[in-house]
Amino acid sequence: MILNIIITDSSTGDAKEFFLLLEPVGNVTVAAADGANDSNKNFEYSDDRHILPLIPVHINATGGSLHRKLHV
Repeated sequence: MILNIIITDSSTGDAKEFFLLLEPVGNVTVAAADGANDSNKNFEYSDDRHILPLIPVHINATGGSLHRKLHV
């Protein structure tokens, strides 16, 4: 079920929009997003709010926060 959408131009990175999509919805337990949303901040945001992030982690990703590593 799609609960929110933001349309941006090609100069805006998807990862920066992740919080803005979830905040107004409330009571989110699972968030599915594409690999463009693979960022430490998005995994930290999700874990801090007990949201299961279904975000593919880039195969060449090295390092990152503990939050992100939990979902690799």
